[in-house]
Amino acid sequence: LEARDQEVSHLHEEVRHERAFSQKNVDRARLELQEQSAQTAAIQGEADALRRALEQTKDERRGFEESAAKAARAEVEDAEARFQEDRSAAATQAEEVLRAALEAAGKESEDLTRCFESKLAGLRKSHNAASEELRVQLEAQRAAEESAACAAKAARAELEDAEARFEEGRSAAAAQAEEVLRAALEEADDMKRCFESKIAGLRKSHSADTQRLQASEQQLAAAERRLADEAQAAEAVVAQCDVDRQRLEQLLAAAERKLADDAQAAETVVAQRQVDKQRLQASEQLLAAAERTLADEAQAAEAVVAQCDVDRQRLEQLLAAAERKLADDAQAAETVVAQRQVDKQRLQALEQRLAAAERRLADEAQSAETVVAAPSPPLASAKVLRIETSAIGVEAVEDADTRGEMDSGTRLAAVLLAAGARQVFRVGRFCIEGAAEPVPVVVGVSLQNDGAAPWPETACVVHHSGDNLGLALLMLAPARPGEAVALRMDLTVPPRSAGGPSAWVLRDAATHAPMGPALVFETMPRE
Repeated sequence: LEARDQEVSHLHEEVRHERAFSQKNVDRARLELQEQSAQTAAIQGEADALRRALEQTKDERRGFEESAAKAARAEVEDAEARFQEDRSAAATQAEEVLRAALEAAGKESEDLTRCFESKLAGLRKSHNAASEELRVQLEAQRAAEESAACAAKAARAELEDAEARFEEGRSAAAAQAEEVLRAALEEADDMKRCFESKIAGLRKSHSADTQRLQASEQQLAAAERRLADEAQAAEAVVAQCDVDRQRLEQLLAAAERKLADDAQAAETVVAQRQVDKQRLQASEQLLAAAERTLADEAQAAEAVVAQCDVDRQRLEQLLAAAERKLADDAQAAETVVAQRQVDKQRLQALEQRLAAAERRLADEAQSAETVVAAPSPPLASAKVLRIETSAIGVEAVEDADTRGEMDSGTRLAAVLLAAGARQVFRVGRFCIEGAAEPVPVVVGVSLQNDGAAPWPETACVVHHSGDNLGLALLMLAPARPGEAVALRMDLTVPPRSAGGPSAWVLRDAATHAPMGPALVFETMPRE
């Protein structure tokens, strides 16, 4: 009964330990599920942000394309309009200025030429007439008064002829030559009066004729000087016309340069438009690359979300399995407690029967009957024969010399032996070399049924202590007495593991009765 109580207490401790471990696993799975959910939400938020950024980029692209197209179209239209207006205005202005200058220069030149020619002709005629008259007067002085009268008549005729020619020249002269013509008329009147006075003086004295001849010569010299001044003025007008023509040519050249500058500016605007188009194409290419990148990132995010969903489902399955195991362990613990209550009731009944038997023995001392207890049924048993196989990842190094049965003096072996194990066997010791991912380890163990009864269908390998390395429970194949079976343990060593032993025990899951051996797997960081 004490051994039974110890076993029951030990079972209670194992149940509490397994319940605590299962609760830790459940809490860990819940934390992992929460972390996966948070990561999924973060990835979903990043995907939403990427989608919003993509939509915003598309909107910005459309706005940029529309604004750039409108701005470029407006600039080109404005430049073309300005170019056409400036060109038309410059051409019109240049043509008007040139036409006005040419007309003014032509008119002025024609007027001056006509005026100069008329004056020159009149003065030449006057000079010739005066000279001829003087010669006639000199001859008339020698001849007689009749010849003087004939000379006077000829002079009057010549004067009348000069007046007629002068009137014709004045009608043909321009407004600018009115003052000169007026002066010429006054001079003609003076000459007429002078000639009349001379004719009258010829009748009086020869000395008066000489004075009049001198006065005529002086007037002729003055007329020649005036003629020279007028010729110089005409030359100045011609020079001014040349200056005006040069100025007009400069204006025309400036207008042509301005037209060339406007054409160059228009070409620059067209070139800038081409550059803007190229920039717009480059922007479209960059935007397409950004869209492809965003699409790839969105696809990757969706893949991550899908993987997170798969991981969440796997964690939910693990959590459900852990909860089912916890419920099974709780149910098993309740079964053990109920079994203990039944055992206590049986013990009390046995004590009562024992007291009755003792009374019967005292009453029937003479019969000396012996009460023999009925033999108990044989229990399932197993032992480890050898390690069949050991497949490990490249990150793990095994110390093969440590395989085999452990010394009972070690603390872990003592604990396992106290828990009912009859054999503590180390299946392997491994050194992990800083793996960043979980390291898979496969251990094959050969077990033999060394008992008198076949193994029950509920025979299993149950995790006892340490990290379960992904193996919490493994059912055994049925085996008859003396028969050997192969056990395959698929373990997974987590990355950056702190190391330490992990233990499993063989027992009947229905009765929690130990079947003998305990299996130990050790991991340790590389020194």
